[in-house]
Amino acid sequence: MNRVRMTIIWSLSIVFFVSCESAGDKRLDFALEQAGKNRIELEKVLNYYQNDSLKLEAARFLIRNMPGHGGYEDDRLDSVKAVMKAAVKLNIGGYLPDSEWKRKWIGFNYRTLPKRPDIEYISADYLIENIEQSFKVWEECPWAKNYSFDDFCEWVLPYRIGDEPLDNWRKMYYDRYKPLLDSLYTGNDMVEAVNVLARHFKRTNLFVLTTEYRMPHLGARFLSEYLVGTCREITDHAVYVFRALGFPINIDKYWYSPSNQHDHMWNVLKDSDGGFIPFWYMDSSDFVVKRGSTDGRKKGKVYRNTFEAHDSKTASLFGPFYQDVTAEYFGENEFKVKVDDNIEGNSILLGMFSPSGYVTVD
Repeated sequence: MNRVRMTIIWSLSIVFFVSCESAGDKRLDFALEQAGKNRIELEKVLNYYQNDSLKLEAARFLIRNMPGHGGYEDDRLDSVKAVMKAAVKLNIGGYLPDSEWKRKWIGFNYRTLPKRPDIEYISADYLIENIEQSFKVWEECPWAKNYSFDDFCEWVLPYRIGDEPLDNWRKMYYDRYKPLLDSLYTGNDMVEAVNVLARHFKRTNLFVLTTEYRMPHLGARFLSEYLVGTCREITDHAVYVFRALGFPINIDKYWYSPSNQHDHMWNVLKDSDGGFIPFWYMDSSDFVVKRGSTDGRKKGKVYRNTFEAHDSKTASLFGPFYQDVTAEYFGENEFKVKVDDNIEGNSILLGMFSPSGYVTVD
């Protein structure tokens, strides 16, 4: 990308930094306090970028939003993954029989395992490598001019998706998929570039689908070798690939749909005009990434996975790293209902009907 254009984007972004500096400083201070003994690692990163205002702000973004993020790493999880690895070698496409792990792991709840908070364990080297590789692709890719630094921080920069083990995944995915993208597409249209690569994955990725199971996110390194799981793993894999190449990609989901009595998630690309393009590269239809497209699923309430923490009533239900984006799919709307004055408590939940009762969606 032309360095002058990049400088203009960065200069405009700094105006935003100044206006948010006070609130950001409070959150940064809180995060550093939460780090305990690991504070020294986080301060190494801030000191490393003290003469680079943009990368410093990127580091501050990651650190101030780090509390609450973390992952599970335990030998028992490795044993479950071993079952999945063996099954992948025996299956080419289609659904993986789940009888073996249902028999062995039906009572297993990974949330009882100790969780490793990023704020207490993440290293300076890991954060610096993540920031450097993120900026590398942002500066070199032709579509970088299509999104702001603010979008870069939320849609490209985050080092994790959910509760997966931490991997140094960016360079690994970049080295694997950048030559592939270059061989498939040489233009500057961000949407078409994603479309070409997504269609290639649909034709060539023999993803072994499974039914729902109790496991944290499998992680970038695992998915680079074993394409197995649910829609969650498909969307995770796409995030690792496309973010490693500098595309602003995220994950949207609904918690329940009456049409299939299940939850579902898919990827979303932020377009150059500020719009959002949903896609799922393993969709059974002849689906492509294109402006104005939809997968046709009935959705209800839609939420977006975020790295930045959000303080809202929704956060009390699903956690601070989900943002209500329903209006992006259906527009603003309002429906009034009467509520009993004698209702207990001060919150009203929005539910969708299921055969086993209402499922809370807001």
